[in-house]
Amino acid sequence: MMKALLLACLLLTTAASAQPTPADLKRVEQQLESARQLEQEHARKANEVSADMQSVRRQMVRAAKNIQEKEQQLSDLDKQQAALVARQKELEKKLALTQKQLVRLATGMQTLAVRPSAFLWIHPQAPVDNLRSRILMQYSLPVIGKTSEQTRRDLAELTIVRNELANKIAQARTTAAQLEERSIQMEKLLQQKAVLQSQYQASYDQAKKRAAQLANQAKDLKDLLEQLETERQKKEAERRRHAAATQQPAPPPAPAVSATAFAESFGALPLPVRGQVAQNFGDITPSGAHVKGMMLTTRPRAQVIAPFDGVVLFSGPFQSYGQLLILDCGGGYVVLLAGMETISASVGQELLTGEPIGTTRAAAAHLYIEIRKDGQAIDPKGWFVLQG
Repeated sequence: MMKALLLACLLLTTAASAQPTPADLKRVEQQLESARQLEQEHARKANEVSADMQSVRRQMVRAAKNIQEKEQQLSDLDKQQAALVARQKELEKKLALTQKQLVRLATGMQTLAVRPSAFLWIHPQAPVDNLRSRILMQYSLPVIGKTSEQTRRDLAELTIVRNELANKIAQARTTAAQLEERSIQMEKLLQQKAVLQSQYQASYDQAKKRAAQLANQAKDLKDLLEQLETERQKKEAERRRHAAATQQPAPPPAPAVSATAFAESFGALPLPVRGQVAQNFGDITPSGAHVKGMMLTTRPRAQVIAPFDGVVLFSGPFQSYGQLLILDCGGGYVVLLAGMETISASVGQELLTGEPIGTTRAAAAHLYIEIRKDGQAIDPKGWFVLQG
């Protein structure tokens, strides 16, 4: 571009004046060389920034995976602790009841053995009844022995349960500390990404502003998706018109998304967050509406990742969805994620599978997931690898 401008200036100068002198040619050559070097320097810096950004994003994918693994470990440890606490209470209650029964029985036997006459004077019985009492006591002794043996086993199990519970608590503390370390690492990577992303911040801000305008105008989610698609088609047309006007081949849309890869990933997508399914596609809400996606309950401030490569169409608050992210995955497929407290992805940004995009809320943490094909909601459950 710079070369073309300089050559045009040279031709205009030549047409308006006499034949250029060797000095004029030399000067233009120097300017062309300077322009060429400047273009090369800009291209080199752009490539460096792009390479640095890719490196940071790959590190973020690995860090997000580690965070989610630690979150899963903590959730598993919570369940194990709850089961151990319940078993501990059950054993303690059982031992307390056994102790009361043994105390009563032992007291009665001691009274009968030490002061039988007094016992009979207080509770006079017929000789046959006295004999029955003696026989009953004889049969009680094996029962007491058996109960004592069971009590010893229960006490031994209680000791094991308490030790295991203490071990799980220690594991949970260690895992929580490791999770905190990885969260700090993620924060540093996010800051590093923000510095690199500032090179393109102006275009991101413009896209974000336009997306916010569309969100304010949209009547509902379907309307928003239709407006976003219209906006995307308009940008594509402008890109091609610009390429035709400059007589240059139209570059592929940046970033590009595959038209078929998402459809081929059915059943293999990672869940955006570790959690338990609370609502499925088609369930009836308290208001009587049908659920068009899937709701997961999660740990507080759980890490949310992109389930597939794509481009962010929308990122920000939208009506009752709260913080909403819409990811274009190509081939007419979009993934919608709602319920996050923070979103770290910008409109127009390309995301890798597994790249962190935000966190869930600190209280009543959940994530809502929708998959839409050509604007129509489809059941997302079969698309994801559900955690055990």
